[in-house]
Amino acid sequence: MLKTYGQGQKGLKADDLEKYAKLITSLGMKVPDGMVILDGVFFQVMDTLGLTESSSSDNVLGAECPKYLVEMNREIVSEMKVGVPYAIRSSALSERGGTGIYHTSFFIPTGNQVDDLTQLWNKEKVGLGGLDIT
Repeated sequence: MLKTYGQGQKGLKADDLEKYAKLITSLGMKVPDGMVILDGVFFQVMDTLGLTESSSSDNVLGAECPKYLVEMNREIVSEMKVGVPYAIRSSALSERGGTGIYHTSFFIPTGNQVDDLTQLWNKEKVGLGGLDIT
């Protein structure tokens, strides 16, 4: 149901979706398939880019996507259907429910890999620096 990428933990929201999927579907609701980038990737990107809690949003805005994340994003985009909207949520590990403690946006793959990878990286930057990049 949820495909994970990277190493580390997924948050409680993703865990709850998996844990209660059978109950939710038995009540007639749908639980969509999804993808989760684990928290270890966040920490790896922070380290690679030299970001700390005191880094400004300018440090994030100008950053290039690390090569390992480009490869991961390429795999993620290859699993997405062109023209279908996907929610991109930046959440705390301990968060349950809601739309995302930090930010929720939508990503619609176009089928143009360069554009899609650029747009996905821009969405991921939001989780790193609390930015609103559209």
